[in-house]
Amino acid sequence: QGETIYISTAAGPVGCTVVQLAKAAGLKVIAYAGQETKLQFLRELGADVVFNYKTADLDDALKEHAPIDIYWDHVGGKTLDTVLPRMKVHGRILIVGHMSSYNNAPDPVYNLDQFLALRIKMHGFLVIHHDEKYSKEFYEVVPGKIARGELKYNETVVRSLEEAPQLILDVQ
Repeated sequence: QGETIYISTAAGPVGCTVVQLAKAAGLKVIAYAGQETKLQFLRELGADVVFNYKTADLDDALKEHAPIDIYWDHVGGKTLDTVLPRMKVHGRILIVGHMSSYNNAPDPVYNLDQFLALRIKMHGFLVIHHDEKYSKEFYEVVPGKIARGELKYNETVVRSLEEAPQLILDVQ
């Protein structure tokens, strides 16, 4: 409670869930997305600060709200390098994806000195590594929260395979 979390790709299914859980835990939420409709959705979920990564400079946006206690990282690469100097001493980074390298060679991390100077902890996290431990609780709690409207998400309904290519483009 009272900490600040920055969530990259916050309007996706995982990101929007993290936004809501972070708000419920009393965190200040900074989130980004690339479309105005997604930014509005993040505002509706309770994000305190939203910005469009296509039109706003990430470093400028984070500088105004730094230091960041927690970074929920779906992106990696240059985004991670930009966030590192804005982290709080003893900050935590959860690596849950690495979109920057999905179709490219992995980006090197240039700001490793920030880990030393700020004593940052980085933790890789894949849900499949925790499935046995949390899946029972997840299925006992989450469907009820969705049914009661306590946990919201956007749903895209596809009516045909012909629509699939456009949907993939829309996600980007």
